[in-house]
Amino acid sequence: MISNISDLNDLMIFLEVLESGSFTNAADKLNIPKANISRKVSRLEKDLGVTLLERTTRSQKLTEQGKIFIEHCRKIKAEVDLAQSNVAESLKEISGPLKVGTSVGVAHEILKDKVFKFLRDHSDLSLDLVLTNKRVDLVADGYDILVRVGKLNDSSLVARKLGTIQRHMYCHPRIEKEFGVNRSIEQLKSMRFLLMGSIQKDNLVKIYKNGKKANEIEFKAYKSLFIDDFSLLKQAAVDGLGVVILPSYMCREEVKKKKLVKILPEWGMLPVDVYAMYPKYRSKIKKVNVFLEFLNETFLEKLKNE
Repeated sequence: MISNISDLNDLMIFLEVLESGSFTNAADKLNIPKANISRKVSRLEKDLGVTLLERTTRSQKLTEQGKIFIEHCRKIKAEVDLAQSNVAESLKEISGPLKVGTSVGVAHEILKDKVFKFLRDHSDLSLDLVLTNKRVDLVADGYDILVRVGKLNDSSLVARKLGTIQRHMYCHPRIEKEFGVNRSIEQLKSMRFLLMGSIQKDNLVKIYKNGKKANEIEFKAYKSLFIDDFSLLKQAAVDGLGVVILPSYMCREEVKKKKLVKILPEWGMLPVDVYAMYPKYRSKIKKVNVFLEFLNETFLEKLKNE
């Protein structure tokens, strides 16, 4: 039975012997010593428990079992050729499914304005864009690409840096005017903070001067609102509910329209790098590379003034 065959390559060698007309011709075509060809065919016959070829010094003839088996060998070779052809095409074409994971904030603030145009330009691509703020297993969950802050310590993954995100403090102009929060850290400590619960636990706020760890101040926020979504935190700040620490790219338009002001601009959270993570073996696939280039261009444009 096929399941007992020790080396499936023996099937292709056996097929080559028949199609080329002799062991000698097969050896020349495959660039394998004739003795090796003969040994592999004999091993195949032993694995199957039948004689496939009746050999003489001048010719070889298929047995009844050999005639049955050779047809299956031809079908297997045709499937292998088709598989190789399809794989080769998949490496060149921008089509089929593509699963990408990213945070809710990145999707709304960076990708939203660009990703739909990308899909219009590549209409044969089926994009599964998963929005989550939780850690996921890139390989086990079937992602082609994962956009995330910070690297994963996994040698099987490639980390392509997309940019660096600066994080500063913002509030409504009325709060800045009424409470003078742009004057001192001490004044800031008495303000209501709008916090990302998964990052700033126990009301603790850590800020750094000029993005350096050596210049760190930690304090407990006087009052807090916890929301695990940057977009809602920004809206709460626009509505005048308190001080928020956000990626600066998210607040550019609100600052321009005077809905928010940046306070104590030399202070903020440490800068963080954002990466596109993907398995090494996916790097040769055209659709993956095209989307990586799209991410690179999109982040470069969005973070250019960071």
